[in-house]
Amino acid sequence: MGFVFELLGVSPILDVFQHQTFRQHPQGLAYLSAPEARLDPFLESARQVSPDHGWNVDQAVDSVIRYWLRNAEAVHHWQQRLLESGRECLLVARLGDEQAYRNDLNALLAE
Repeated sequence: MGFVFELLGVSPILDVFQHQTFRQHPQGLAYLSAPEARLDPFLESARQVSPDHGWNVDQAVDSVIRYWLRNAEAVHHWQQRLLESGRECLLVARLGDEQAYRNDLNALLAE
């Protein structure tokens, strides 16, 4: 099974908490957040959520590393946005298996 990781944006901490707590997420997708735009917090989050989803931890972690290495400009962009947003915000990312991404996209297109 392949995995996809992507940085989504910067959001206030309370909004991230509410999204995680009150919204149902498609199976196979996990939303991750960190107060800093660094690789280590996202790797740790990937390690923590993978067993809950029945994912291969190494494959999920590898997808985060691949994204970070292949998308330096995007990472830098979100680092800057996070710095500009202040201390009350988090950088938000999404991790999931490829099929869950396809299903989520198809659901959006069907709406």
